[in-house]
Amino acid sequence: MNGRTEQEKTPEGRLAAVAKSLAIRMETKYRQSGVGPSQPDYADYRDAFRPYLQRELLLARIEEARHTSAARITARVEELARELRECEKQLPKEDRL
Repeated sequence: MNGRTEQEKTPEGRLAAVAKSLAIRMETKYRQSGVGPSQPDYADYRDAFRPYLQRELLLARIEEARHTSAARITARVEELARELRECEKQLPKEDRL
């Protein structure tokens, strides 16, 4: 994926960057090898989006937890941060936060 997955300010922008990057990578691979599909299909998008959607959901939940009562916030943020760290391990290093 390209750098826009972390530079974009909105979830929509980051997911659009994932989609565009996937399409470019598949087209490039096809042009270089002449083998395989030249465009992503639904399964390609599903597989590419999975860790990024999970990350966006966890980021949204962390933000939500920050707005809840102060007594519960630390434990919930720590729990979600652990999940986010595990999610990040599934992403290429250049796309990690």
